[in-house]
Amino acid sequence: MDPYCVITYREETFKTDVKNNAGKKPKWDQTYQIDVKYVGDDINVKVYDKDVFGSDYVGQANIKWSSLCMNGGMDDWFDLMYSSKKAGSIRLKC
Repeated sequence: MDPYCVITYREETFKTDVKNNAGKKPKWDQTYQIDVKYVGDDINVKVYDKDVFGSDYVGQANIKWSSLCMNGGMDDWFDLMYSSKKAGSIRLKC
């Protein structure tokens, strides 16, 4: 598995590096600066598996900014969903 993430907030989109041969436990350790307009908004994280001729969709998490801004930061796991079923988890720290 060669996973990568696409992170979307309003009109902004960020793409992580592809982690070649990382399997089901990749670690990106990448930082993005996002101008949060409203803490009630969602951030969307989609995970894909890069293939030779495209990418396979793995799952996504929709997360409220307010859950990321509690007590000066957070370090938590969020479920990735695919067709209303859990497809894995992703850890976000801020």
